[in-house]
Amino acid sequence: MQGNELNAYIAWAFNSPRVWKEFKWQVKGKTMAQQEWTIQARVDCGPDEQVAIKVAVQRLARHLLTQISLSPTLRGKVQVVCYSEDFFNGHQDIALIDDTVSEAISGLPDGHQDEGVSRDLLDAVRDLQAE
Repeated sequence: MQGNELNAYIAWAFNSPRVWKEFKWQVKGKTMAQQEWTIQARVDCGPDEQVAIKVAVQRLARHLLTQISLSPTLRGKVQVVCYSEDFFNGHQDIALIDDTVSEAISGLPDGHQDEGVSRDLLDAVRDLQAE
């Protein structure tokens, strides 16, 4: 976990009712989350099923974030995290949205050269700027 991710996690965890109860004497005057919900699943399965479960967890987390964010009074106040933990790999964060651009770039063959912007696109932008 990088430094900024760790700071974000600490800030998120600090708003947890469990953490607040334990350390309330250190954070007087701060606001805390009123309530925290947990959805937890424990499954003994193989790697193929783990991928399917990870995708299901991502979808559920995105759906939850979207539904709560639709409330005008809660917009910007919701925090949704998802992760997996196991004995061998420990804690692993699950991104709400996969970085598909980086995956596509890393899938390009070695020595691939970026061709840059096409001549047609450059001409179209110049035409727009001239108007």
